Amino acid sequence: TDVTEILPLHVVEDKLTNILAAVANTFDRTRAEQRSKYARNGTRIFHHVGHQLTNNTFVFLPPLVCDTGHNVAGITYVVNQLLQQKYKTLHIVIGMVNDKDVNGVLALLPQNARYYFTQASVARALPSTELQQLANKHGLEGGCYENVASAVMSAQKNSLPEDFIFVGGSNFIVADLLSYCDTLNLD
Repeated sequence: TDVTEILPLHVVEDKLTNILAAVANTFDRTRAEQRSKYARNGTRIFHHVGHQLTNNTFVFLPPLVCDTGHNVAGITYVVNQLLQQKYKTLHIVIGMVNDKDVNGVLALLPQNARYYFTQASVARALPSTELQQLANKHGLEGGCYENVASAVMSAQKNSLPEDFIFVGGSNFIVADLLSYCDTLNLD
């Protein structure tokens, strides 16, 4: 016989909470496996955003990787690593200091990424507007952000779970990112 049971709302909510927790646990294990893979590939610093539970809704966000590469050699390595990853859209949050070979670095970056130009909270930081102007000459398009946190938040807002976010260009950019870990919900 076919029996349909009508469950009280609190029982349904409990069952859904358990299902969502199981999904999140599976998602976290997958991310841990990815984190291990990135570490084996030589990524020096890795942070990922797994999921956020807001108003009983899970929001899945893409992996976020940061690296302190800040010159042509370092960015060459980073770009090679980025090209080995699988993603729908690559989001690059980048800032540099004013005493580096900015044009040399920009010439190496992929043109098919979405860019978020920013600046670190140090006196040597290249202004994001100047970085954007130089980047445009290399075919790199994107918006300007006054600090790393606002750039990363914009990248997170504009991304899908199957995308990939890279943050770098300077030790100072990564330092600023790490100082905003709680604000940005990075684990």
